[in-house]
Amino acid sequence: MVRVVAVVLLVLSALGAAIGIKLDGNGYTDLLIAINPAVPQNDELINRIKTMITKGSEYLLEALDRKVFIKEVNILVPPTWTGYSFTKARRETYDKANVIVGHPNTAFGDEPYTKQMKGCGEEGEHIHFTPDFLLKDDLLKVFGPREKVFVHEWAHLRWGVFDEYNKKQPFYWSKNQQLEHTRCSGKIAGKLYDVSSGSPLPCSYDPKTGLPTKGCKFIPNKDQKTSSSIMFMPSLDAVKTFCEDGDHNTEAPNRQNKECNFRSTRTIIYKHSVDSAALKTLTPLKTKPPPPKFRVVQRKSRATCLILDVSGSMSGERIRRQQQAAALFLSEIVEEGASVAIVQFSNDASIRSPLTKIKGKASRDALIKNLPTSAGGGTYMCKGLLKSLEVLKADDGDTIGDDVIFLTDGEASDNINTCFQTAVKSGAIINTLALGPSASVILKTMADQTGTDNNALYYMYYIQSCLFLVYPV
Repeated sequence: MVRVVAVVLLVLSALGAAIGIKLDGNGYTDLLIAINPAVPQNDELINRIKTMITKGSEYLLEALDRKVFIKEVNILVPPTWTGYSFTKARRETYDKANVIVGHPNTAFGDEPYTKQMKGCGEEGEHIHFTPDFLLKDDLLKVFGPREKVFVHEWAHLRWGVFDEYNKKQPFYWSKNQQLEHTRCSGKIAGKLYDVSSGSPLPCSYDPKTGLPTKGCKFIPNKDQKTSSSIMFMPSLDAVKTFCEDGDHNTEAPNRQNKECNFRSTRTIIYKHSVDSAALKTLTPLKTKPPPPKFRVVQRKSRATCLILDVSGSMSGERIRRQQQAAALFLSEIVEEGASVAIVQFSNDASIRSPLTKIKGKASRDALIKNLPTSAGGGTYMCKGLLKSLEVLKADDGDTIGDDVIFLTDGEASDNINTCFQTAVKSGAIINTLALGPSASVILKTMADQTGTDNNALYYMYYIQSCLFLVYPV
């Protein structure tokens, strides 16, 4: 029998469900908007977010042939905000947000932007709005109606399309040697003015290139007739759609052409985006859909329960490695102010430490001293899980949004299906770690159903890189 060195922790839940936007019929659900914890409390921000999304949903419906709208939205507010009727956050965390409301990025100021790290047709990371963008109406003159800006950024985020303007190269010579403004569609008419002095003046031209010099801007005609494109200038009253193949400007030196091989934004949305299959089959809505449903949620300090397997198969090296793994979490990873409990299970389950607030080294050391060091008996996982939920209720009466980190090495002696639904309905986030190659597959399903927590995943990967276990293969 060959013995090999293998990583102690096989992270069953590493690909578990994270919060993500879903298309339920014609409506998008699970859109998470998070306000940065550094933003001072201002309840009007919540109202402005709701208004932007509600109007944006109506605009989105018309832009995509009445096929999609925003159905359900969660707004996560900072833990320090008070006085508002907040619902306790479940899986919603700041790092999972699709839209972030935070202080200005030095590169963008108050200009909204979407972080796109992938290629054409791929979903983006998140949209960023500043509080001033949402609160100061004088910025409407700069960026246009908020709902239209939202749909512009949504197209970046959800469908992986790109801007059809180019601030660095606003003008170019066409193949027909016509001076053109970088735009889509090419049917958008306007005039060129130098606005650098604050008043519109005739533009100057570079003698070498023949292109307008810096300060020259393309000013669209107010009585514009063309309806595209949202990815060029959504602020125009007439603009309500995306550029399609018939009016797409393939010559414009913009990111849409560069990243998407000169294909139109509508083509990418309908044929290459995450929603392409659904958009082919969805029936356009004949009646106005309901406005989005909003939940305003808040996450206070984290409550976590470590469930430690002390069954007979954990004896020897494995119980020692489990102790090291848990000690790493308690000493180095769990944040100050969080609360941690420890439950052990074998034939039965017991509480080794109730919920204990982390306040410096002394509290961490006390928890570490309570870690189990011996093992024996069967592997009754449901008893451990149910005991952990009991412990987690001690802080506020429920387990919604609390973390469970389940460490075990093998197949259960009991039937985990008997407590599966209890775990899912509890609202707790179940993170499963297998110390060895044969832990119950249903643990991964449980993690998928409840949504793995990113903080716990960090813990998993960290100790995975630190600890090794020798076992026969």
